[in-house]
Amino acid sequence: MNVAALKAAWWRVWWEQDFSWQGLAELPIAGGGNHQDYWREEGGHLTKSPVSGREFTRFHLPLLWEDGTPTGKADWHPGELDEALADHLKRAKTSDFYWSTRATGLDRRAQMSGVIFPGALGSFGAHDEPVHIRADWTWFGEGLVRYGRPIGARSSFENSWFGGRAGFEAVEFLGDVWFRKATFTDGAWFDRATFKGLARFEDCRVVDLAGDAAFRFDSAVFESQASFERANLEESRNLSFRSARPSSTVRFDDVAFPNDPKIHAGAFADVTFPRLTSFQGRSFTAFAMLYGARFDGLTLFSRETLDEDRGFDTAIAALHRLKPGDRAEHFSQMQAVMTSLKQNAEQRRDRSLEQTFYRYELIAREQNPRTARFDRTASRLYGGLTGYGLSIQSPVIGVGWALLVFALAYWLAGLALAGGTTAAALLRSACEAHRFWEAVTLSIETTFKPFGHLGRPDAATPVIGMVGRVHPGGKLVVQLLAIAQSLFSVAMLFAAGLALRRRFQIA
Repeated sequence: MNVAALKAAWWRVWWEQDFSWQGLAELPIAGGGNHQDYWREEGGHLTKSPVSGREFTRFHLPLLWEDGTPTGKADWHPGELDEALADHLKRAKTSDFYWSTRATGLDRRAQMSGVIFPGALGSFGAHDEPVHIRADWTWFGEGLVRYGRPIGARSSFENSWFGGRAGFEAVEFLGDVWFRKATFTDGAWFDRATFKGLARFEDCRVVDLAGDAAFRFDSAVFESQASFERANLEESRNLSFRSARPSSTVRFDDVAFPNDPKIHAGAFADVTFPRLTSFQGRSFTAFAMLYGARFDGLTLFSRETLDEDRGFDTAIAALHRLKPGDRAEHFSQMQAVMTSLKQNAEQRRDRSLEQTFYRYELIAREQNPRTARFDRTASRLYGGLTGYGLSIQSPVIGVGWALLVFALAYWLAGLALAGGTTAAALLRSACEAHRFWEAVTLSIETTFKPFGHLGRPDAATPVIGMVGRVHPGGKLVVQLLAIAQSLFSVAMLFAAGLALRRRFQIA
């Protein structure tokens, strides 16, 4: 990912938002007033752009002017804005705005939208009272850290840039919180955090600058819905939700996960999803994330993931790229995941989805190096002949091919055992076309009346009768072939019937 291009795009939109002194007057605050009113104390200390003539407070002054020349702000003492921020946080602590899902009164949050913080902000982490802040399109040059202290309801960090560590470990978010479209360049840490309201992380992005970008929610508690839709986590090198405790819907629709089991394997270990969990949208390939997870509620995947098997095939291919010593354990874990998802679908009586995960379960088992060779071979045959129980056409086609193959086998048996063994004798018998049609008739009857030949006189089955009269042992050969065909036909037609039942959800 081109970080320079991402930064340039972020700054371009920041300029379009217009956080100049004049632009602040056009940004309303809920309940009355605007951002210029909020920052009126800074009105006498503005800095004018030599390029456009626009004026900026010291908080909103960018790092570069419109033409790319430095403003000098990057060289400021780190504590200058930090001390002023502490004062704003104190004034915001008694805010009664958005203590519930509805706005009540004036928005008294610390209005930090569009502010550029080039250095560290110790006051944010040290403030003991709940922090009530709106920091949309805010630049945190060295990140933002707050450990174990509460953050007020309806706090917002939408579209913000975290240039350093975003550390919110053990923080209690007292209500809804927004990190939509935020960019994390040195990891986002929410281990042991408690989200009492909505947790909104849609369209956020993790950028890996140092090779260890984290996106962690280990042991986090979600008391309401959580959404990570369209988040770009492909560059995360430490992705984990282990032992998290969701209480409601969790959505991962269209999330770009890293497709490397070494990074994300077991990311949801020891997590129980009690309600709707959604991985819809783009094809989901990170099945290794689900090792050790439990699904009690409805679990959704996209049709592209399941109907076309793209997601699972990609996940299996990724496991084959692991070191040989690691593959067996990963395939065992993958099999356990599919078993859990299969049982979840079974509880909801979704037969089609249940069979899909059953098929994935069998594939994971047969790909496991620890599985016995005979079991792997049997599983592959089952998959090839019946589509692991999902295909209606494959068993029917198999029965058709078996009908022709066994008809040929009966005919050849008749030629070899009843018509002699010399080439001339075989040629004479082959010219008797009715012998072949007798073999075809026996094959058809054996297919649709399995084992019917066993209780019939030889005269009713010309091939068996002919062979039996000339070569008594040959009769047994043909009967064994017919028994084998009967067993195969019964199994294939039964598999087709089950697939038909699942396809149309027939009870």
